[in-house]
Amino acid sequence: MDPIVTSSIISGAASLFSSAGSAISGSNLNRKNRKWQEKMTKQQQQYQKDYSKYLADLEAEQNAEYWRKYNSPGAQRAAMEAAGINPFVAQGSQIQPVSFDSSAQGASAPGVPQPSNPYSENVFSALAPGFQTALTTALQNKQLDANIQLTNAQRAKTEAETISKQNENSLFPLLKATGKSSVSCPLKPSDSAPL
Repeated sequence: MDPIVTSSIISGAASLFSSAGSAISGSNLNRKNRKWQEKMTKQQQQYQKDYSKYLADLEAEQNAEYWRKYNSPGAQRAAMEAAGINPFVAQGSQIQPVSFDSSAQGASAPGVPQPSNPYSENVFSALAPGFQTALTTALQNKQLDANIQLTNAQRAKTEAETISKQNENSLFPLLKATGKSSVSCPLKPSDSAPL
């Protein structure tokens, strides 16, 4: 064979093997890259899942702590006591005195109190309207006193202004009597700006 043809065949075979090798190598590299990407994606998803669980646990723990500190019955009672409010008389409590049943069922044992829920009505609920009326009256009296003081202050101001005007007006006859018939103006007519 001719050396040029032989070299062309060898060159073509080498190029073919080189291309095949590159394709196989690229395929292996792509497969490795895909596996690595899948592994990294799974790690990222697991991290996100773990982090979300951590945040949810942290929020649940904070909510439980908040409830224990502020919203639990014991915490609310302590807060009411700290504020000076009797927790047993707070609005919404249902304290009710024992009542007597005068119906036919209670006729067998007259004078014996029938059981009832002692916490179903507030004992001081009958006093609440009286306290409300007293508070309203006290606030109205305070407002009335403030209005009287305001009226007195306005009257005193008006009297002071009236006396001041009278004193001002009484100076004019005194000035006329002393010979100063007019009050001097610091600006001369020539100094004033034209109108």
